[in-house]
Amino acid sequence: MNHFPCLIIRGICDYSDSHKNKEWQGYAAMVAAAYAKDLLYRIAPNSVTAEKRIIDVLSDVQETVHGVEKEVHKLVHKQHSQEQRAILDWLTLV
Repeated sequence: MNHFPCLIIRGICDYSDSHKNKEWQGYAAMVAAAYAKDLLYRIAPNSVTAEKRIIDVLSDVQETVHGVEKEVHKLVHKQHSQEQRAILDWLTLV
């Protein structure tokens, strides 16, 4: 969510002092939906088409994660090799 442009609209029906109030839940959801609808009417359609598609964003994320996974695997393998080398060196001293 930190890198993907989005806006979260919540309908809040609870009191500010931690008391729950389910009676206002429908009203809060309705107001949040109306606000979201009004907000969507204010966005120019060409600005929406200028944004990257979510499939492209997810593809980029997947490539990055795959690259990180490969590098972590290399580091783990190197660490194991160093540990094995240290054990072999210790054993050959005896």
